[in-house]
Amino acid sequence: MSDEAGTTRDVIETYLNLDGYPVILADTAGIREVDDLIEGEGVARAKKVIKTADLVLLVLDGSEEVANIEELRNEFPADLKQIVVINKNDLGVHESHQSIDAIRISCVNESGINDLCEAVSNYCLSGMEVFGDDLVAVNSRHRSCLELSRKHLIEAKESLRNAVEAEYVSLDVRSALDSVGEIVGKADVEDLLGEIFGSFCIGK
Repeated sequence: MSDEAGTTRDVIETYLNLDGYPVILADTAGIREVDDLIEGEGVARAKKVIKTADLVLLVLDGSEEVANIEELRNEFPADLKQIVVINKNDLGVHESHQSIDAIRISCVNESGINDLCEAVSNYCLSGMEVFGDDLVAVNSRHRSCLELSRKHLIEAKESLRNAVEAEYVSLDVRSALDSVGEIVGKADVEDLLGEIFGSFCIGK
């Protein structure tokens, strides 16, 4: 670890329990234009992780001038939620940061840390939906996968009602399982189909 800017290469992940929400926090290289090949690899890895993120914490050095905050924010997908965090609040805030809507923190004296945790927790809560008596965290990608899975299951149910051959019904069930697998990891579709259609003679 170094205080020198541009030395972060790898993505470092840590797992948190934030007010009961499971959170994976990934620390990456800063996003900026670079000439150094090795530093560029760190930036490339950061951008790759950002594509799979639900929330980005855009951390700025409050003691240094920021040229154009909107230009920085445009580095990220437009539909990706961002929270701007200004660090090093203990060193004083540069005048270029004064008008920025951000959470101001200091990792030295821990000021503002509770505000940051609360903001992330509120974001997690905003992505919750009610299923029965339970709250379940659902982001836009998860929602799309679940809706697609539901569509295939409805089609499978309708096919069974119309006495469609089980082999064709299994295609919809397989697609439904694949959609869920996009969220929870790839399930063993063959074993699950075997359990569901164990009494049928179908080609899997």
